[in-house]
Amino acid sequence: MHPIEVFSWAKAPDALRQLRQQVFISEQGVPEDLEWDHQDESAEHYLMSDPQGLALACARLYRKSGHCAGIGRMAVAADHRGKGLGMALLQHLLRQGAEHYDYFKLSAQIQAVGFYQKAGFFVTSGAYQDAGMPHHDMVCSAPIQVLTHPSQSPQPMNLGQDS
Repeated sequence: MHPIEVFSWAKAPDALRQLRQQVFISEQGVPEDLEWDHQDESAEHYLMSDPQGLALACARLYRKSGHCAGIGRMAVAADHRGKGLGMALLQHLLRQGAEHYDYFKLSAQIQAVGFYQKAGFFVTSGAYQDAGMPHHDMVCSAPIQVLTHPSQSPQPMNLGQDS
């Protein structure tokens, strides 16, 4: 698979910013003042690149509160979607974060809910608008189980409720 590097916002390469610009602002029409927010400064930014340094996928991981991490700004370059890169990056985030956090939260665009469910997340809210697009809040409360038994969890796992 492709290498994944982690950066602070101050040290993040231009390729990461350009990928977010392309996906969220150019493709999806997210206003710039909503795309670049206060979470960027405190988050760890993950970037998956090809051997030539082309940005393929990115995401950010940040502390929400106590033992909870937030995942956000997950994007895959248009010509690399459907190749498993997003899932590989998400699983990498879960592996890295599971050492420090008990559970993960994210806000998923409605069309991405199924993707996150396959990764062990479950919906925790009704639909709401964010940047003009419908979203659902989602949680992964059993990251260790999801990562250690991926073939046994085609559906979300809820710690204490699923075997």
